[in-house]
Amino acid sequence: MRILHIANWYPNQWNPNETPFIKEHFDACANHVDQQLWHVQVRNEGALFRICKGDYSANEHFLILDTRIRLWRLKEILTFLLLVSVRIKLGVRSWDMVNVHIAYPLLRFPRFFRYLFGHRVIITEHWTAYHGNFYLAEGSKAKRRIQNIFSHGMPVVTVSRDLMDDIIRFSGNNNFSQYIVPNVVNPTLFHPNDKPQSNNKQVFLMVATWANHKRPLLAMAAFAEILSQFPDAKLRIVGCGPEWVKMQEFVKEKDLENNIFLLGPKSKPAIAEEMRQAEGFIHPTQYETFSVVCAEAHCCGLPVMASKVVATLGVVDTTNGILVDNTHEAWVEALCVFIRQQGSWDYEQISRNAIARFSPEQVGKELVKIYQGLVLNE
Repeated sequence: MRILHIANWYPNQWNPNETPFIKEHFDACANHVDQQLWHVQVRNEGALFRICKGDYSANEHFLILDTRIRLWRLKEILTFLLLVSVRIKLGVRSWDMVNVHIAYPLLRFPRFFRYLFGHRVIITEHWTAYHGNFYLAEGSKAKRRIQNIFSHGMPVVTVSRDLMDDIIRFSGNNNFSQYIVPNVVNPTLFHPNDKPQSNNKQVFLMVATWANHKRPLLAMAAFAEILSQFPDAKLRIVGCGPEWVKMQEFVKEKDLENNIFLLGPKSKPAIAEEMRQAEGFIHPTQYETFSVVCAEAHCCGLPVMASKVVATLGVVDTTNGILVDNTHEAWVEALCVFIRQQGSWDYEQISRNAIARFSPEQVGKELVKIYQGLVLNE
């Protein structure tokens, strides 16, 4: 089976961390299909008008236009012209399936796209913008242009039910095949220690880019309250973001420097090691497309306390953590319950189950099964 991937975002030489989830899905399929990928994007990085093209690898290529022009209508047209150029470069080759990663603006003109690349098109979506309606007014022309993408019956893959529901609500349409495939977690990086974890530690970990909807101060305030009962408890927090200054001020004002440690950004290997040293992972988010940090924590054998949102419902259950109503009182109770039942978690089983679900091999098989099913059932 031959698959052509076209991605609007992809890790690149200018931004190595740009949506790594897309590359991880692409790499997960490598042992199962003949595939190549084109990263096609109009960026606003400062140049008046500059085209960058080349190869990331033998089967990963890029064609990027850098321009100062920020008009979305023009960006849509320029993106389409880049796609025409890619089609010319590809010559007469055909594919069993074209997987478009991030629908807008790549599929702004769906009929023309299918004319160029074939009618077998599947969308893989990661963009959280659907949750906030792209900040577009109801009934606006801009919103209708994006909604139109999902009126052509192209199958859609998302990493969570939450994101799929957002797309359905945004587009006002559910007349397309829907598939949920999780993000990949690298088990060679995220794995438990060789020896069992100590059950007498009260060390908790939080990891995120700390925007307001991640609700870090909610969990921190609850943690501060339990210190009267568990004065030796520690909370280690990795990340940065808009809420970071408020988090620093909270620690200083409450005199919690000996219990809450703000560690700043860390690399993936360093985060994995933090997870192996902790006894519990805390994730108080108000919204998620897919809670990859919870999946990574599970692969390290770490039980998770997470807010009760749709995305975490697909990852956390009573065998591997505690789901929490996102209130101060509920978090205080969850933290106390967790500490009192330390030693009851099967760390090794948590890790085995997570690795079996989120490994590249498993995710790759799920994606290829979808491709095959769509081609055979056409």
